[in-house]
Amino acid sequence: MFSILEKPPRTLVVALLVVISIFSITIRIQYLATVRIIHPVRADALQYVNYAQNLALNGTFSSTDPRQTRVTPDSLRSPGYPLFLAAAIKLSDTDHFYFPALFSQALLGGLMPVLTYLIAITALPFAAAIAAVILVALSPHLVTISSYFLTEALFGFTLLAAICLLSHAVRKNHWLLYTLSALACGFAYLINEAFLLLPYLLAGLTYLTRERKNRGRKQAHNLIFFVAIFSLFPMTWIIRNAVNVPAGVPRASNRAISTLSHGAYPDFIHKTARHKYYPYREDPRQPEFGTSLTGFMAVLSQRVRKNPMRYFTWYCLKKPIHLWQWDILQGQGDIYIYEVRQSLYFISPTAATLKAGMHTLHPLIVFLAFAGLPVHIALWLRSRRQVPSDAAVLIVYTTFFYFTLLYTIFVPWPRYAVPLRPILYLCALWSLVHFLSGFIKRLPGSTPA
Repeated sequence: MFSILEKPPRTLVVALLVVISIFSITIRIQYLATVRIIHPVRADALQYVNYAQNLALNGTFSSTDPRQTRVTPDSLRSPGYPLFLAAAIKLSDTDHFYFPALFSQALLGGLMPVLTYLIAITALPFAAAIAAVILVALSPHLVTISSYFLTEALFGFTLLAAICLLSHAVRKNHWLLYTLSALACGFAYLINEAFLLLPYLLAGLTYLTRERKNRGRKQAHNLIFFVAIFSLFPMTWIIRNAVNVPAGVPRASNRAISTLSHGAYPDFIHKTARHKYYPYREDPRQPEFGTSLTGFMAVLSQRVRKNPMRYFTWYCLKKPIHLWQWDILQGQGDIYIYEVRQSLYFISPTAATLKAGMHTLHPLIVFLAFAGLPVHIALWLRSRRQVPSDAAVLIVYTTFFYFTLLYTIFVPWPRYAVPLRPILYLCALWSLVHFLSGFIKRLPGSTPA
């Protein structure tokens, strides 16, 4: 894309990535060895563990306590993460799967810098690609997320793998890469159903933004092939729910409407700050507000009419800011979802210093990522349907915009943005390189590229 630093020999690149990956895995394992979480299996985590134990012991996908005599199938949660935990139970046993599962999450998280590099190097200079790798390796949010039985740890790795494979599939226009990327997208969907529309959006934009000379039947066929394979995953899940889930049990649609209502309280407050971040607890209309789409729209429209500017600023400005802020908000806050008694960042001065540095950089990173979004769109429009740099930029920025918009519509808990941290860093570095390149070109005596 831009030439800031020449890429060194391949052996040196591989050696550097190996060193960073070892460090990335080590810091995550060290964190697991030192962290002490207060009641780690509770709330969402308890549901996922129940699902996993029911799958492993009863062959039933259900959030019901597995100790009960009757286990009823449901579809409240996505199946991908419970399947991951169920595999850990099968490979160890019901009483000793805790640390093997967390270790697997730490290992996958530690490999994310390599995936980040494989995406970044197609659109960024070597120095910026390595900067992205280092940010992913050091990110305290990505380190701590591996210590929880929550989907974000597995989703972050799977999402990055899907984007990496799709970026290279588009560049090489090869059916095997499209197949692998479709499978990775399918697994990402099974972990987080919010992923559903993204592959279709990426496939459409990929075709429309290719230069005419690079379009053709082969690419169209490959993209249709990609979409068809991916579609098997949601279709299978929908059919299972229609056939296997009895009426009246919790479904994903119930959780979606509840989440919509939880995100519709400006500043996460209903009346008093005493219930901040849990405003639905003091809202007498929550049963109506959070159980049906009709009820949700009726209550929300009434409240918007009373104070339209408050809701306008909440949805258009404050919710995206909340989503990408540093503090997790709920629970202990800072970088912790569930409260901890002890953490590597409490006892290690080096880890604490690295965390403080990342905290300082975070506002700048978020600003750069958002600043690059209109630039990317403007470059695309100016070039008349040509990708301004590489397929990776289009895919990464579309992913960034997609999830920002989606969680702005629903509820902008910063926890949901943790798996997207590598995407955030890639967007920010693309913006930085673009702005620096433009500045350098305007300097007296500079040579046009």
